[in-house]
Amino acid sequence: MYDHNVVQYETPIISKPPHPVHVTIGTAGAMVWEKWTFPKPEWSAFRQARYGYAHFEVTNKTTLHFQYFNGYVRGEGELADEFWIVK
Repeated sequence: MYDHNVVQYETPIISKPPHPVHVTIGTAGAMVWEKWTFPKPEWSAFRQARYGYAHFEVTNKTTLHFQYFNGYVRGEGELADEFWIVK
């Protein structure tokens, strides 16, 4: 989200982004305490009631690889999203 707008890229490679890239993941306690409003608010890009985890890999000094997996245990989750940031 930038300036109250969700920014979605057409490709999983973000090359020389003009602004900082923030990733917010909030699956800890998924749906234990939080009560979602329906329909999904306009500002919410995506949400799901599943646990998951993220994996960041800095492959060299100019490239970062992000992956998000649905699941509980590292290495056993289903890949749900990924992108690369190339400086």
